[in-house]
Amino acid sequence: MSRIALDGGYVDLGTGECLVGGRASRLTATEVLILQCLVDEGGVVTRERLNQVVWRHTSADLGRAVEQAISRLRKKTEPVPQVPTNLVSDPRGYRLQTGQGEARPSHGAADELAKQLELGPGLISIVGAAGSGKSTRAAAAVSEHRGPVWTWESASGPLLAGLGCQLGAASTPGAVGRSMAKAGHGLLWVDGVAELCAPDIATLTRLLDLAPDMRVVLSVRTPLSIGCERVVRSAPLHQAAAVQMLRHTWPDCDETRLTELATLLDGLPFALCLAMGQDPVPPLDELLACLRSDGELEAAAPIARHRSFAAAWRPSLDCLPATLVDLLVALSRTRGSFDALQAMDLAGPKAVDGLMELTRRSLLLQDGLIDGRPQFCVPSTLVSALACSKR
Repeated sequence: MSRIALDGGYVDLGTGECLVGGRASRLTATEVLILQCLVDEGGVVTRERLNQVVWRHTSADLGRAVEQAISRLRKKTEPVPQVPTNLVSDPRGYRLQTGQGEARPSHGAADELAKQLELGPGLISIVGAAGSGKSTRAAAAVSEHRGPVWTWESASGPLLAGLGCQLGAASTPGAVGRSMAKAGHGLLWVDGVAELCAPDIATLTRLLDLAPDMRVVLSVRTPLSIGCERVVRSAPLHQAAAVQMLRHTWPDCDETRLTELATLLDGLPFALCLAMGQDPVPPLDELLACLRSDGELEAAAPIARHRSFAAAWRPSLDCLPATLVDLLVALSRTRGSFDALQAMDLAGPKAVDGLMELTRRSLLLQDGLIDGRPQFCVPSTLVSALACSKR
């Protein structure tokens, strides 16, 4: 059977069609070969084996071609590429976790969000501090929606322009709203914003008026405090859920060590993602040793403890290109938000590509629009982590 069920969607190896998290894409021939190899081999497939099957390469030395191909493939096949649940890393290589495989991590806020979505149309805000996993939990719930899904992030440009492009409609509230109403029972996910500006709030309210059957999911730090809003709070994961999440990266590790890791990272999904997002994945004992040595770092409020982020961030430094680390350090010294032009003034013309890559890795936040230009900021917890870093 060429169609494979994935967490949040499916992929068809016959046609190359991929639909995950409401995003449609087309796989390249190489990406189809990678997935076919993972399906045929079953279990964990080593990088050397992928070299042989996909690239017909008999040498173990193929640079980072495998890792780079996997990274690109995850952008298409994962609801949240920073937290892989379909194409899972293993110390020995990679394995494909299909829809018929093990149970997925269960997130309480995602479950509550799913309940709110079942209640009917309207605006639902998933609210929490930086690092509390709003996007991860929203993606888990949004991926279950059976109707059309549209997404918008502030870094992608003005709200109406982005939605008009997706719908093939003019970039006006009337045209976009009518197109959404015609689609029927659609869902709009607004992500990557610290808070919405007044014009965007007015636009969302107008779209809900025009498309009364639509659901809007908003990942944001503070509620909009408008009449039609239903609020779901995103807090650190319970220990059992955090351990289950970590088990996808370290499937063979014992419960005691995974529990210690979850505790050291305070159950914060952002810190967990930093620890899990390295490629290749570090040995768990090595990571635990690093985390245990960071007890001298200052702790702040439980929802954003700087120690958690610093501890998870330090092992990741060596896995980031030096240019990205230098750019992030430079940006962390700015006050408030900044746009691409300001970043170029600070770090040169290559800063634009760096902004996009850091945002993709969840190391920068999109912070709304000013005069139509996307604004970015370094999370305050990450600023503290960088200040604490011994690099």
